[in-house]
Amino acid sequence: MLMCLKFVIFILTSNKQKEHIEGIMRNQSFDVIEPYISEVFEKPSTPPMPIIGVHTRHHEDTVNLIKTFYLRFPQFRWFTFRDLRGLSHEEFANAISECFLTVWVDRESGYGTFPLESMKSGVPVIGIVPELVPSWMNEDNGLWINNKTIIVDVLADFIQNWLEDNLNPELFDRMNMTVDSLPTKESFEQTTINLFTELFEKRI
Repeated sequence: MLMCLKFVIFILTSNKQKEHIEGIMRNQSFDVIEPYISEVFEKPSTPPMPIIGVHTRHHEDTVNLIKTFYLRFPQFRWFTFRDLRGLSHEEFANAISECFLTVWVDRESGYGTFPLESMKSGVPVIGIVPELVPSWMNEDNGLWINNKTIIVDVLADFIQNWLEDNLNPELFDRMNMTVDSLPTKESFEQTTINLFTELFEKRI
């Protein structure tokens, strides 16, 4: 969330954010600019490897997830987990494209660009539903759960279906539909220019 305090304008990333915050901060002005997902995120030309990308807000969540999974499902120890935090933009995009699945744990997220970056890379996501549900999230474009304790079970079930080539193709169709509905680079830039032009004109 960006705050333009000089103009007393709050710039948010979704209409759901706007509705939620308007109910808390009355007598304030809000505008929405939905994020643009960079073109560096693209579907790979080679098959994915048995790598699970993990993106969490807190490092201990990543460690606990990996430990719990290997303890409960030792038969899948040949699958590799990759912590996706702390990478450069290009490294991050390349790392996602090498995965066959990503896991997202961030209840405090206000929009959630990581799942969208995964979808744009053609990689399904298992994620914890954040407290403020993003407008792009629906029951068909990912594996979304509310209970963090069952995430390893959902993960193991997905792996088994992946190994048996038994994934529902509708999941990938819904991922593509979600990505196609996002702002393009051009529309994102034009929306941003229009908004700040309007703000400056009001200020003058």
